[in-house]
Amino acid sequence: MRNLLHAFLVAPLLSIACVAPDAAHAPLSADADAPGSCTLAPHPATLPEAPCCRDELGLTYEIYVRSFQDSDGDGIGDLPGVQSRLDHLEALGVRTLWLMPLFESVGPAGYDVLDFDLLQPEYGDPAALRALVEDAHARDIRVLLDLPFNHVARTHPWFLEAERDPGSPLRDLFVFADTQWDPYRWFPAEGGGYYYAFFGAALPDLDWTEAEVGGRMQDVFAQWLDAGADGYRLDAVPTLVESDGGITGTSATHSLLHELHAFVRDTSPGAVLLAEASAEAVEENAAYLGSPNAPESERVLDFPRRPALLAALAQAEPGPLLEVLHAQQDLGVLGRTAPFLSSHDLPRLPAAVPDAAARRLLQVLQLTLPGDPVLYYGEELDLADATSGTGQDLAQRAPMPWDDSPNGGFTTSVAWYTLDPGYTLGANVAAAEADPTSLLTLLRDLACVRDAIDGADWALVATDVPSVFGYARTTEDGRVLVVANLASVAVGEIRVDAHGAFWDLTNNIRSIYAADGLVLPGLPPYGYGVYSDEIADRCLVAGPV
Repeated sequence: MRNLLHAFLVAPLLSIACVAPDAAHAPLSADADAPGSCTLAPHPATLPEAPCCRDELGLTYEIYVRSFQDSDGDGIGDLPGVQSRLDHLEALGVRTLWLMPLFESVGPAGYDVLDFDLLQPEYGDPAALRALVEDAHARDIRVLLDLPFNHVARTHPWFLEAERDPGSPLRDLFVFADTQWDPYRWFPAEGGGYYYAFFGAALPDLDWTEAEVGGRMQDVFAQWLDAGADGYRLDAVPTLVESDGGITGTSATHSLLHELHAFVRDTSPGAVLLAEASAEAVEENAAYLGSPNAPESERVLDFPRRPALLAALAQAEPGPLLEVLHAQQDLGVLGRTAPFLSSHDLPRLPAAVPDAAARRLLQVLQLTLPGDPVLYYGEELDLADATSGTGQDLAQRAPMPWDDSPNGGFTTSVAWYTLDPGYTLGANVAAAEADPTSLLTLLRDLACVRDAIDGADWALVATDVPSVFGYARTTEDGRVLVVANLASVAVGEIRVDAHGAFWDLTNNIRSIYAADGLVLPGLPPYGYGVYSDEIADRCLVAGPV
């Protein structure tokens, strides 16, 4: 994959002044005193006060800023617009905001960065970002920036010079070769030879084996921590360093992530990293958390759980989901993942799960199982993909509908992209807030329960109905019991291996007592029940509809 000069070895990284040239291709090492390693100098960050030093994310909310709220009437969402909607997010129980890429970029998605030092002009300036962060912190919400640091846009000034001039020092920032090693990831360069781009010709890879790349990107990480960010969602982490014939998930990539984690925590001790590792195998996905002695991130996006949830629904039994949960439990990472049902890379949930009742059930599982769940903006409204437009996953990135006025309250002018027409028929925030049975109401209720069980133990609870999945979340203060009918048909009375007095949160019944096993009423198709002995008795949970 690398040219012969690199020979798949990795160089010291993340240092402006590294080791002598004769050690320039020594393996990465977490030991700062080891030969061929670089010492990272902490950067003096000046953050506004953040939610105190917690490593968990809590309920996380992913925002495509371009589509969330326009504040200045240009039809494009912006940072002041996000700030103006923090009341909605606070009421929803959000603890972490994940902002999709804000940097100046070629396309609207933001992952083809032109300049890491500048924000996309339509979104605002660093002062707007800081104002948003300070207001979020006042509500105990932290803010993560999405950082695409595997590659840049083909029109990035670094790459333009590197491509034109084979003698330019900037050529070392990228991976060039005289030979096209394959036709899928190697592309002709204007100045001769070929360049490597894992995600296609428009996104040339940065060469993280070069110390100069580490030095430049170290400045980027530190700059936006200084500007107010509480950490980063790290994009496409498996593809960072190709070595020893491998192109994804290499040991060099894991070493790099450990070095980055150490640098970020030294720069801003309360900062957190959320890694995107798109592996559906549990062990491979969990590897991007690192180890206690070599941490790589605080949380990893839980790619194994979503297909397991969908398979459990398809099979009307919890086996596929239990396989993932038990594997994560055995690895000691069950509470350290960030599960999700929708995202900017996926069609919205109604496309994958046509039954609305099944989607409600998935949200119950999402917010009561271990892990820090991620909601994609609009998911609280059960939004469907927009019906117009193509390219760059735009169907799932349409503007957020806040009410049924023209352009859904998103803008006072013409929205940059057409809203899904469902907003005029009740799929908007104002309508959902007025409906006690809405998905928004359910998610607010579940967020209350989730806060009560944050960090709680998890245990499977046996039931006598094969399609009913039961589990308990337990802390020193009490228990929450969840039962979920994974089948598309109703089930009758359910006996559950649980003991004690429970409050039925879905029906607001104060006490259900069980000595030799709890007998619960039947459940409708994709129905659920949430019960508590004490821990969440201040919460209610909207029932199935």
